Amino acid sequence: MSTVVRLAQSFDEWRAAARELIARGVPPADVAWQSQPGDGDLFSSTPEATDNSAPLLRLPRPLVELLEGAACFNVHDRWAFLYQVLWRWQLGQHDVMSPADTDGARLHAMAKAVRREEHDMHAYVRFRERSEAEGAPRFVAWFEPTHDVLPQVAHHFARRMGSTSWMIATPQASMLWDGASLHAGPALLRGAADIDDAGEALWLTYYRSIFNPARVNADLLHSHIPSRFWKNLPEGAIVPAMLSGAANGERRTGQTASVGQRSGATMIPIAAERA
Repeated sequence: MSTVVRLAQSFDEWRAAARELIARGVPPADVAWQSQPGDGDLFSSTPEATDNSAPLLRLPRPLVELLEGAACFNVHDRWAFLYQVLWRWQLGQHDVMSPADTDGARLHAMAKAVRREEHDMHAYVRFRERSEAEGAPRFVAWFEPTHDVLPQVAHHFARRMGSTSWMIATPQASMLWDGASLHAGPALLRGAADIDDAGEALWLTYYRSIFNPARVNADLLHSHIPSRFWKNLPEGAIVPAMLSGAANGERRTGQTASVGQRSGATMIPIAAERA
């Protein structure tokens, strides 16, 4: 059989194409998957249109959830691998869902990595506030995810931020929330430096004020926040200096030097017998 070429730019497109290929009995070895038009080498064929009239496949929900999660794992052969899993399942090889199976182990690992990336993006996205005079969106954030989790994360923040407009930009795409609905778009920013934030100085002042040198654990801090996130965190620019200060004596006072220099309430000494 000649090679069948299919284009899949999303899980829904892959699912429709996979359903058709399963119905036609096309084995994984005879399918070439493209993630973008023009992918492949000089000898690659143009992708054929998917026949959407193929019958539905009955799959257990856990398998669908694993496939959908793993589809966000950013690796060049993800569509081919997912089709291989699906092909084995429809042949009755249901152990393909098991972590003990070679393909099952990879499927679970991919889905787990995507869940981890979603969690990290929830934790380390930093919205910068824009002035009202600039119009919507009111808040803008920049993030560089390893996997394709922007749509899922955008739904998370849409639920959390109510009617406030915002945009999350990544190197590949952007998601805009206008206060009522989400809009997907192409990459609009080149990096965090494209975002002006009048409130960032206030945030850094607050971060310095809550930093406790006496309790800091640099190793634990770096283990909780992977190094690739630091460059896009506003506090990433001041944390090295604060860690250095903690290592050089600020642990004794339990406060950074900048906090210690501020004027505070005047303490009136009271004799012990009057206390």
